[in-house]
Amino acid sequence: IPGYPRSKGIAQSAVKIVNMLLKRAYESNGEPLMAFLNYCNMPLQHMNASPAQLLMGRRTRTLVPTTAKQLQPRI
Repeated sequence: IPGYPRSKGIAQSAVKIVNMLLKRAYESNGEPLMAFLNYCNMPLQHMNASPAQLLMGRRTRTLVPTTAKQLQPRI
């Protein structure tokens, strides 16, 4: 956004995270898409919810063990 310098820092931070995920996925011979899926399901530091929870209102299924109760939407 022009005239809003903080947005550049936020974008750079997001690019840094994506590059880190790709680098780690390729170094471990893993799938980059699984790395992104796991990242989207991890809670953010400053919130008690993950990006997927904020978008969908519930946790999504992953290979990380979760209980059935955690997959139910919160109202």
